[in-house]
Amino acid sequence: MASEGLEYVYFLTEGMPPFPVLVDLCKDLVRTFEDVAGDSRTKNMLALLDELGKADRERREKERAEALQRFINAQRTAVDAQMQMAISEFRTEEQNYRKAVLATRQAERDLDEFNSRDHEEIMRTMLASASKDKRIVSASLCADFSIAVHTTALTVEHDGRKYALGSFVVQIPLSCEGHIHAFRQEGPIGGYHHPHITRDGSMCLGNMYELMRPARRQGQLDVIVSAVLEFLGHVNPGGWYTSVSHWPMAS
Repeated sequence: MASEGLEYVYFLTEGMPPFPVLVDLCKDLVRTFEDVAGDSRTKNMLALLDELGKADRERREKERAEALQRFINAQRTAVDAQMQMAISEFRTEEQNYRKAVLATRQAERDLDEFNSRDHEEIMRTMLASASKDKRIVSASLCADFSIAVHTTALTVEHDGRKYALGSFVVQIPLSCEGHIHAFRQEGPIGGYHHPHITRDGSMCLGNMYELMRPARRQGQLDVIVSAVLEFLGHVNPGGWYTSVSHWPMAS
């Protein structure tokens, strides 16, 4: 009897207002019927309606709990993704920092190694090199512990023409990390001392810096000077800052 009444009430409420409202309306109708007819079967109907109301409340609470759990899971997934991204970025920054620290320590070791060398021995090596290479006029030790090399007037050939680049003063730091500079003694042309030298005199040696690192660490400055002079004696249109055509023709 109870199951039949349950199916009947569900049939009546199909597609109608919210279920709790319908239950309350049905209970009101049953009580009215009881007052009018005095039928004892209305008690069973009221009990059935109470059961329906309880079942509906439990269903709604379960749906709300499941929806809340889905929301919590989605938020947890989003937070986990953000945390993973933050951890990845932190690890990348940590790796970059460690690389910078290692590079700084290596530079300090190189500088300490050079500072521990006998400068007179280095100068003797440089002077011996100067006596062998006719492109070198003189070599001297500067107050900042760099080597200054004075060259003769250099020329370069390009596109069937010979250009007078002029003479240079090349400054070579004893530290492996120091940049090598070269300045045209006759003054820059159009702001540049050489087609492959920046306005501030820094030589664009590219990968040659790494290739020369062992020689600089071991104090083989004659090897370095020879490489620098070879660099000054060549031009490459694909990599110069300004065209060599701005220089005067060699006589």
